Amino acid sequence: MLELVKWIPPIPLEGPCKPDDVADRVAKRNPRAYDGKYDELEEWIRAMEKIFVVDEVPKDKKVNIEIFCLIGEVDIWRNTSKHK
Repeated sequence: MLELVKWIPPIPLEGPCKPDDVADRVAKRNPRAYDGKYDELEEWIRAMEKIFVVDEVPKDKKVNIEIFCLIGEVDIWRNTSKHK
């Protein structure tokens, strides 16, 4: 029996890989939702960029986070236009 135990690999002390917490950090800043109003677009982009700078969001994550903040008709438009 002791000979068999020697062949069992040790259990790693580390836990599972920590999931990426970028979205959680951004969510804690309560980013504004964007509903497609043209006159609010520039302000919304600036607000999102501030969050991205403070939370050091990598470029490859920015678009998905911004898409998550879309609501109303602009969200519907994005969903229909991506399938064309």
